[in-house]
Amino acid sequence: MRDWNILVFFVILVTFPLVQIDAIPSQGTYESDYSDSYSTHGPINITCNEDFTSQGWNGTGTYRDPFLIEGLNITSDSHCIRVSNTTAFFTVSDCLLTSETRYLYSIYEDLLGVGLYLSNVSNCIIEHCYINWKYHGIFSFNSSECSFTQNVIQMNMWDGLRLSETSYCNISGNWIYDNSGNGIYIKDSPYSIINQNTIGGNIDYGSIVISCDNSSIIDNEVNDNDDGFYVLLSDEVKILGNIITGGNQGIILGQEKGLKVINNTVRSTDSHAISLKYIESSTFMKNSAERSQTGYRIENSIQCFFSENSIHQNDRGILALRIINCLFTNNTFSTNFDYAVWFDQDSSENQFYWNSLTGDSDFFAKDDGLSNLWDDNVSLGNTWENYQGFGVYLINGMTGSIDRYPQGFHADPIPVLFVQILSLTGICTILILGSYYVVTKKHKLRLEAIDSNST
Repeated sequence: MRDWNILVFFVILVTFPLVQIDAIPSQGTYESDYSDSYSTHGPINITCNEDFTSQGWNGTGTYRDPFLIEGLNITSDSHCIRVSNTTAFFTVSDCLLTSETRYLYSIYEDLLGVGLYLSNVSNCIIEHCYINWKYHGIFSFNSSECSFTQNVIQMNMWDGLRLSETSYCNISGNWIYDNSGNGIYIKDSPYSIINQNTIGGNIDYGSIVISCDNSSIIDNEVNDNDDGFYVLLSDEVKILGNIITGGNQGIILGQEKGLKVINNTVRSTDSHAISLKYIESSTFMKNSAERSQTGYRIENSIQCFFSENSIHQNDRGILALRIINCLFTNNTFSTNFDYAVWFDQDSSENQFYWNSLTGDSDFFAKDDGLSNLWDDNVSLGNTWENYQGFGVYLINGMTGSIDRYPQGFHADPIPVLFVQILSLTGICTILILGSYYVVTKKHKLRLEAIDSNST
């Protein structure tokens, strides 16, 4: 039976991102929107399946009829709701979970407790709750198949939502703001989905994901956290369609392979829009990195593919440090002020072609590495705004690299005029010589005719 439940829940997780979610619950984002509507209740502690029944919660604990905890105002400095060692299906919905004591900062969990504490549970849905002024808003440990949907989680003393060893979880459509730690912290929780959340103003990361293989981060809006997304030691992760604004760094990735980072927008970060370190065999496509110190910072990475990215109005476009056998093609670089792309002396065997580079950079490209190619080795190079229209394009740097098949956005008017003059001169010469030939031929024929008549 449990295998069937896992299959059903996994199907829900896979299809869930396809459903549009309002990232702000209908009740609102202020405590007053909740406190007047719900019944006052003391803290709840459930330690087994039977406690749901003995405590009088409605439902039978099945997938179609879960136990229901709903419409409660629980204001307490201990854990508001604690559930442990259960397998029954249950839902916590439309509850206000907060503390009597309002500390701006507290390093002691026992002073404030957790809004919703889950330990060794499965098959739960937490939805439409307002959680604030707790140590963590939601904490889950050693659990699975849990869904956290359309909650407001803000002003907690540490993480808004913290999951550890909670696999197959779904964090969707939440509004997570102004927590004193991370918006979302999730560790050792594979096959998880972070989808369509609004995350902002958190002191540390908007979301930190550690050792969560085969997870997805999709269509989130992340604003003005210290850093945006930090994903570490998590293979085969999909990061798709997120918008990240402000903070120090936008997307930080480390020690991973098989990533798909596609169609994200990162803008106005103080340092790197997208930072990669020890990344292998991963794809970065259609991302926009703009108005940051560095568009992409890539370090110690191999066999990665970068295509259709827009890297615009940064101090530096791409800074590549110790990267090997990476491919950059069909990317657009514009107005990156120091340079568009730089391969350092330890970067080798990378290929860079069919890219477009414009702007007022000190130099567009610099290559201090070894055996890097700046064309496809056949007939296709890059388009350079400052290409003069003839010959190869010389790449700055110690290695003397060249683009053998460069293109320009427009030809310089002097060479064009020169070519046009040569072409016109050639045409005129042909016409004159042709006319001379015709006239001379006719004259010769006339002379031959006169001589013949005289004879």
